[in-house]
Amino acid sequence: MLAAVLAFVIGITLGVLGAGGGILTVPLLHYVVGMDARASTSASLLIVGVTAALAAVLSMKNGRVDGRAALAFALPTAVGMIVSRTILLPSLPAEISIPNGGVTFSRDTLILVPFALVMMMAAWRMFKGPAAAIGPTDVGSQPKGFFSNRTTKLVLSGASIGLVSGFVGAGGGFLIVPALHLLLGLSLPSAIGTSLVVIAMNSGIGVASDVSMGVLHREAWPIIGLLTTASVLGMIVGLKVASKLSPGKIRPAFATLMMVMSLVILAKELFP
Repeated sequence: MLAAVLAFVIGITLGVLGAGGGILTVPLLHYVVGMDARASTSASLLIVGVTAALAAVLSMKNGRVDGRAALAFALPTAVGMIVSRTILLPSLPAEISIPNGGVTFSRDTLILVPFALVMMMAAWRMFKGPAAAIGPTDVGSQPKGFFSNRTTKLVLSGASIGLVSGFVGAGGGFLIVPALHLLLGLSLPSAIGTSLVVIAMNSGIGVASDVSMGVLHREAWPIIGLLTTASVLGMIVGLKVASKLSPGKIRPAFATLMMVMSLVILAKELFP
């Protein structure tokens, strides 16, 4: 019941901010539900992916999704996601010891410590707030040669976000939204809506690769189904809240929560 309530809150944050779902889902699955870190990142991608997909459909109806921008950004992000889920994570050792230090870190710690650091970065990004939009607010109105002029930045940023998101099991909205906002000049509402499409596409790719490798076991599906349902219901509420309340009023409180949680995770993993 506690996990379902927290998943509902996670859905609200995703609906309001277009980000934050995976950042909270991984610790929920690991510390509350009891999944190991690798399975938690995989289940997180599934829960956030389904929630983001439904939120993206609703955002499309409201005209807040730019399909051209979503496709352009999703392609390099997908490559990074695949590399993370199929190469980086499987290559992690069961444990690693520091020579002459007498300290051993488990695979879970090797995943959760970088996750906590990414969470801190996301919290700091949210504290600062969105950057001012650059250029036109609609990709379709960009001058000819727009994509060719920014292809390098687009590919590098997309692939990097895919690598990070795939490793820590987050959708990456906290990175995708500012990237769409700055690199492609989308308005903030459009960047949030478009990020949901990218999150859904790449989460699906990550989950598919994990299922093919047997990361998610059969006994985990009932709790994943419950949390996904709760998250979707929260997302619906979040979208309604977003239409009446400025994300700027919620962002500082959410950023504070993420900063506190990241410190708790670091303390728990590094000083058990």
